[in-house]
Amino acid sequence: MKFSIFVKMKNFITGRKILLFFLFFILIKGTIWSGGISLFTLSDEITHFTYIQYLAEHKELPRSADVLAKLETSSIDLRKTLKILEVDKTPLSDAHLDFAKTREHGNDPNPISFHDFLNNPNLRANWSFSYPPLYYAFGSVLYIFGKTIGFDITSIAYLLRFSAIFFLIITVIFSYKTALILSRDRLFAIIVCSIIALMVSVNTVFSSINNDVALIAFSHIVLYLIYRIFYSPPQNVNLLMVLLFFAFLAAILSKPQAIIFVPLLVGALMYNGLKNKKLKSNMTVNILAAAAVSLTTILLLPKGFFSNFLKIGFGSINGTGEIITIIINDLIRRFNLVFDFFIQLGLFNSSYPIWIFSFLGVMILLSGLGMILFFYHFFKGRHSNTEKAKALLMCLIPFITLEILYTFLYYREAIINKVYDFPGQGRYYFIVLAPLIMMFVYGLQYIFELIKVPRRVLYYILVLFFAFLNGYFLIHIIVPSAYL
Repeated sequence: MKFSIFVKMKNFITGRKILLFFLFFILIKGTIWSGGISLFTLSDEITHFTYIQYLAEHKELPRSADVLAKLETSSIDLRKTLKILEVDKTPLSDAHLDFAKTREHGNDPNPISFHDFLNNPNLRANWSFSYPPLYYAFGSVLYIFGKTIGFDITSIAYLLRFSAIFFLIITVIFSYKTALILSRDRLFAIIVCSIIALMVSVNTVFSSINNDVALIAFSHIVLYLIYRIFYSPPQNVNLLMVLLFFAFLAAILSKPQAIIFVPLLVGALMYNGLKNKKLKSNMTVNILAAAAVSLTTILLLPKGFFSNFLKIGFGSINGTGEIITIIINDLIRRFNLVFDFFIQLGLFNSSYPIWIFSFLGVMILLSGLGMILFFYHFFKGRHSNTEKAKALLMCLIPFITLEILYTFLYYREAIINKVYDFPGQGRYYFIVLAPLIMMFVYGLQYIFELIKVPRRVLYYILVLFFAFLNGYFLIHIIVPSAYL
C-alpha cells in the first residue's frame, strides 16, 4: 500500500499534471503578490506606466518635438494619483494605499508638479522613453481596455501589474522546457522551475509594471530555441530558426540587453550549417541569415545606441587611486549582486535574519565549488559525464556573454559618470535566469553526490528553503510595509 502511494506521487511529480498544478499555483501566488504590494513602489513603475499611458493617449511613440507638452496634459490624472499616494516621498519603502482616500480626493486640483514629475529622482517619469516599444504597445492595449470599461488610474495600473503574471508563466514554461532539454530529467526541470517561481526577486519583478517582464519571457523562448537547434537533428531545425528569429525580434523590441543573443544566434546558425550534410549551400543560407539578424538588431536598437554605448574616455581617470576605487566598487557590487539575484536586497527597506544570509551564502559557495570540482574531475578523467558537462557549458555561454556586456557598461559608467553601482540589481541577470538556476542546482548536486547524500534530499532542502523565503517576505515585509 505504501509502495503504491509513493509510485503515484512519483508519477504525479514527473508527469504533466504537476506542471499544470504548478502554473495554477503561480497564477494564484502572482495575484497575491501583484495585489499585495503598494502601487508604484516597485522599481521604475512610474516611468514605465507613463510610457504606456502616453502611447495609449496619443497613439504615437514619445519621440516628437512636442512630447513634453503632450505629456504634461495627458499625465494630470496620474500626477493627482501620485500626489495622493505620496509616492514622490516614499520610493521602494512604505507607501500605503488607501482607496477611500483616492476616491475622496480624486479631483484634487493640485497634482504633483510637472517639473517634479520629470525630475524628482523617485519618479523620473520620462526616463524610459528611449526604450523599444513592444512591452509598452502591449500595455497600451490593456490601458485602453481598462479606460473603456471605466477603470481609474489605480485600477488600470493593477491591471498592468496582473498582466505580468502572463509573462512569468511564459518564463516558467520555457525554463522547464530548457531544463528538460539540457538535463533530460523531468524532476530536475520541475525543481528548477520551483526555485524560479519561489524566488523573492523573481516575484517582485513579475509583480511590477516593467519592460523587464517581457524581456525575460522572450529571452527564455530564445534560449529554449537556441538549445533546441543545438540538440536537434539537422532536418528539424529550419522551422526552429524561423521561430528563433521572431522570438529574438520580440526580445530586442522589449529591451536592448537582448543584443547578447546575437553571437548565440550566429553560433546556432553556423552550428546548424556545419552539421548539415549539404554543407556549402546550408552554410551560405545560414551566413545570410546571421547577417540579417545582425542588421535587424542594429536597425531596431534605439537611435544613438552604439555611439553612446562605445563612448568611453580613459583620460577622465584621475590617477591610480580612482582605478583602485573603481575595482573595489566592482567587487562589492558583484558580491551584493549574488544575494540580490535571489532575495532583492533593500526592497521596502527590508532586512533578513542573519541566518538566512548565512544559509543562502553557504549554498551559493557550495554550488560554485561543485561546478569547479565537476569540471576539474571531468578533465582529470575521474568521471566521464559528457552530457552534464555539455549542459553546463550551454548554461555558461549566455551568462558569460551577458557578463561581458555588463562589465563593459560598469567600467564605462564608472569612468565617465563616476557611477559605481551599475548594474546594481540582480534582476538584470534574469535574462539568463533559467541557465543560472540550472548551474546553481547542478553545482549543489555534485557536492551532494561526492558526500553520498541522495539527490532528493537536496531537492527537499531547496524547495523548502525558497518556499520559506517566499512566505517570510510576504508576511514579514510586504504586509507590514503596505498595510500595517
